[in-house]
Amino acid sequence: MQPIFQASQIAKLVGIPKTRLAKFVERPAYGVGPSLRQDSGKGIPRLYTADDLLEIALAWWLFQAGFRPKVIGEIVADSKKQLQNSQSWTNASDRFLVIRRGITKGANYAQKITVEREDHIATKISSDHYHATQILPVGALWQDMWGKVHKRQEN
Repeated sequence: MQPIFQASQIAKLVGIPKTRLAKFVERPAYGVGPSLRQDSGKGIPRLYTADDLLEIALAWWLFQAGFRPKVIGEIVADSKKQLQNSQSWTNASDRFLVIRRGITKGANYAQKITVEREDHIATKISSDHYHATQILPVGALWQDMWGKVHKRQEN
């Protein structure tokens, strides 16, 4: 059974201030939110899944790295396609989120998000001068989040 979290638990696990978490959830540009909120209205708790936890952790991480809200939302949306099953990330410290943006006229896409193993990244980008590439160790982030979740479940 997949764990369910309340907002205060998400904030503590991710290390995000509760007020910032509320802004992330309320602002559509970030593309994150509770999957299990049963009803809308003041006083109704927001309930989150483990996948929500990972998406919020990614959004917070990208925010801290200086990405703009719209770009964070695009990356979160693209990473959802890449990360269909979060359970497969429990032992994936060698995975990296690769963000490639076209910077010249010859670039064939504005932004592309992939999840790659470390050994595949250098080969793909070493001769590509049409794109700027950012590489983020998302596997380590996911593994850290899963470790916190499992530690929480044991207590």
